[in-house]
Amino acid sequence: MNSTTFRRRPPQAKKEVWMEIRDPELIRRRRLAKRYTQRDVAHLARRSQAAVQQVETGKMKTISEAFAMGIAFALDCDWEDLFIDHEHTATPNVEGGTRNASHRTGARNVTPHPRRMHA
Repeated sequence: MNSTTFRRRPPQAKKEVWMEIRDPELIRRRRLAKRYTQRDVAHLARRSQAAVQQVETGKMKTISEAFAMGIAFALDCDWEDLFIDHEHTATPNVEGGTRNASHRTGARNVTPHPRRMHA
């Protein structure tokens, strides 16, 4: 048998965008100005009424980009008025790859999880 070695391309880093809520009270004021209930905004943003309530009371400090865009769409305003975007690079999970974590983008003092080796 011919043993052929395949080189795999390292997994691509995935970017996650989380939005920080500028002012929860501003979201509430805009909702009331449009005469929407929390349930109306939740329906338009495709989330639950409880999630919208947590945003308005400040219990949620950051939300997903999709949720933020849904709220901005529902309230008919620019998302920049309501949210601050924070982009993070998620490190992909490497199964059966290298044990060295230094190839990761932005890795700082990262120690890999110990794995059990089976003989």
